[in-house]
Amino acid sequence: MICSGRYPGKELLYREQVEIITQEMLTAPDVTKVVRPLNWKEFCEKCAGNQVVRELAEQVADRVRFIFNESNTLPPRKAMQCRLGIMALYLIQMSKEAGNDSWTWREDRLWKVVAAWFAWEQAQNQNPRWYVFERGDVAQRVAAPGPAVAV
Repeated sequence: MICSGRYPGKELLYREQVEIITQEMLTAPDVTKVVRPLNWKEFCEKCAGNQVVRELAEQVADRVRFIFNESNTLPPRKAMQCRLGIMALYLIQMSKEAGNDSWTWREDRLWKVVAAWFAWEQAQNQNPRWYVFERGDVAQRVAAPGPAVAV
């Protein structure tokens, strides 16, 4: 989702960059020897002291800021919103699989954003071939839409 070009919008990072982030953003303190993501303080220190991490964080921030800059054309902004919506659906699914349902109330709204972009691509004769969890899942949501979401 972060790297794939088949989804709407631009990739957040390339595969090589994700490998760097993975190496830089995990820690295994000597006390516990348990691998975990950096906490916020550790992340800020890493950004301040590591130019590569800072540049990668800025690249992702630029991609997200793109959505909110109204001087950018609407279709690319909406495509990026769709990509981030799909990523959010993945994170919610992972959370549910871990036994936490606290985010599931957001799923319907995210699916509406994703389905609206898919429908827009269809209307533009772009023949979208991407999906979220399984082939055809977005097309099914477009065929049986809930309340409309403007693109």
